[in-house]
Amino acid sequence: MKKLLFFLSCGWIFLTLSGCSSTTEAETSSEKDSDNTLVVYSPNPEDLIEETIPAFEDKYGIKVDLVQASTGELFKKAEAEKESPVADVIFGGSYALFSSNEKLFEPYISQENDQIIPEYQNKTGFYTPYTLDVSVIIANSALTKDIKIEGYNDLLNPKLKGKIATADPSNASSAFAQLTNMLVDQGGYENEQAWTYVKNLFTLVDGKIASSSSNVYKAVADGEMAVGLTYEDPALKTLKRRS
Repeated sequence: MKKLLFFLSCGWIFLTLSGCSSTTEAETSSEKDSDNTLVVYSPNPEDLIEETIPAFEDKYGIKVDLVQASTGELFKKAEAEKESPVADVIFGGSYALFSSNEKLFEPYISQENDQIIPEYQNKTGFYTPYTLDVSVIIANSALTKDIKIEGYNDLLNPKLKGKIATADPSNASSAFAQLTNMLVDQGGYENEQAWTYVKNLFTLVDGKIASSSSNVYKAVADGEMAVGLTYEDPALKTLKRRS
């Protein structure tokens, strides 16, 4: 019998962004320019990479040297390399991480910036939004038959202890987006009750933190976890594959 999945929107949209790495004088040498290679760090899922990187290479004749890892790992890597940067661009990540690490990037505003919806244009000069995504809760219906799941409050059900999949908010942009969403939902970033909710939720997570964003929805789809905190695109694709 197929395991059926369902998900519900958490009601907030998070931006995915890209930023251009800060360079030193040595890195702007003709030696680097002559190899016609762009070093890109990206936490993005494979399907988005496959739709964008080859198209960029074909259109501009520039080879992309791609480094893939989680958002947190890539920002830590960029920070460690700041005296001698390796990456030219970080393609993907959350607004919060870019805004708290502006020192790692060069100012850049695309000439197409005015073609973006005004609310999401690059107004900081450092990072360019390129997609909108929605945080969702994904649930395995076979494992949640007798459990109501309609929002964040329902996740505090003791029956879900050890069965809630989430990535590390300090390491994955989708998990960080979920954290900010639930704080807003529960009263705000500086609201004590909201942080109590987060503490109670992670008590039920019971230390079972997924190593990556992709492992969250995969664990729910495979029946390893009952509920997952993830984002819309992979949730929709997983739902279509399993329905």
